[in-house]
Amino acid sequence: MENNIRFIKSISKINPLPVAAVNLNQNVELLYSNGIAEKLLGYSADTLASLSKNNFETIVHPEDFEEFQNKTLQLLQSKEGESIDFNFRVLHADGHYLNWTTKDIVFERDLSTGAVRYASVIQDITKVVKMEKQLSELVEKLDAVSHQNAHNLRGPVATILGLVELMEMESIQSDYNRRMLEHLKKTVTKLDGVIREISNAATPLDGLK
Repeated sequence: MENNIRFIKSISKINPLPVAAVNLNQNVELLYSNGIAEKLLGYSADTLASLSKNNFETIVHPEDFEEFQNKTLQLLQSKEGESIDFNFRVLHADGHYLNWTTKDIVFERDLSTGAVRYASVIQDITKVVKMEKQLSELVEKLDAVSHQNAHNLRGPVATILGLVELMEMESIQSDYNRRMLEHLKKTVTKLDGVIREISNAATPLDGLK
């Protein structure tokens, strides 16, 4: 095992991401961390090691913990060289949650006890998740605006078409045509305003740059 841990340590020196080695059996034991996870979470190395002993239940978001436990079962049953990806929320020392994604792979098995030791490469995707949420909200807003404007456009367009048809009829007198033209002008102006609303609805996207 010591050779494997030394190898993981050497890899972590050239890897800018958090790396950890974990012993998994009835309990979880943090065997090694390259220190980046502690910096991201604001815990000391001793505190993080202590939190690991109950499978990180204290710091994994309650809504994610059941899936987190399922992941550990998958690791126990995984084949050699098989990696398992998992996304979950983890509690920072100051009380807010970060979104993490991990890629875990078993590097050693203890056949006598059934324990496995696995390496975990961790990536903080909090900003990515936040961006995805913002984009989703904007898409929903634009869809709603688009639907509403599509409905609003039907009225003016139908009016324009109707006025044009009336003006094309030979029985319409010239004074009537002038009135039709006035109504047409007002309708076109209204239609132009609706189109401007559609254009302005896209401006919140600039906030994501």
